[in-house]
Amino acid sequence: MKKNIVAYALLLSLAAAPAALAADLAGGTLTGSVAATSDYVFRGVTQTDGDAAVQAGLTWSYESGVYVSAWGSNVDFNDDESNLEADFTLGWSGSADNISYGASVIYYAYPGVPGRFDYNYVEASANIAIDLGVVKPVAAIYYSPDFFGTEDDALYLTAGFTAPVTDSLRLFANLGYQDYCSATKDVTDWNAGFVWSLGGFDLDLRYVDTNAGYLGRLADERVVATVSRSF
Repeated sequence: MKKNIVAYALLLSLAAAPAALAADLAGGTLTGSVAATSDYVFRGVTQTDGDAAVQAGLTWSYESGVYVSAWGSNVDFNDDESNLEADFTLGWSGSADNISYGASVIYYAYPGVPGRFDYNYVEASANIAIDLGVVKPVAAIYYSPDFFGTEDDALYLTAGFTAPVTDSLRLFANLGYQDYCSATKDVTDWNAGFVWSLGGFDLDLRYVDTNAGYLGRLADERVVATVSRSF
């Protein structure tokens, strides 16, 4: 019930947006992506019980920086109920000189899962990146008033960088900290790897690990390979 109230409030706020924004929604650019990954890992924790996933997304963006998107993936939480995640995002991005920034509201939905699991939730985020040429530092903050399966608020902080090696190869590394704002144990996760672009496809290969030993094999260290294509 709590997360439904939050979602309805967000929808009402969108309905009350300025007329200029409403007019801007009449045009835009549609882009999309498809991907296959050896393991869907979210903040260091597998969402597919270590198995592969197929993912796809669509984004409608506007010159003002406003965008809306939908994204989906198969999941497996070993509960005999969950098999799909669908994320819906309303966001805005902008830039000034070599600094880019943005904010968004994301609704994570798990169709078909009974409400007693309390999986669906809303999360707000803000991010910033600085392009220094040889390296691009990035940072983001996420907040949810009713995080996945916890009935409590949660804060996630992440920082890292990307570094171009050639026109088709770039390195990256990220560190994240999930604070559940309750008795639930916090989690620190980290990953590093590279993205190689070839023939219109991107190969993402990364090493992922966490300090969440209490989650067992769900948060063990692993290497994840993902092949994606944008259109």
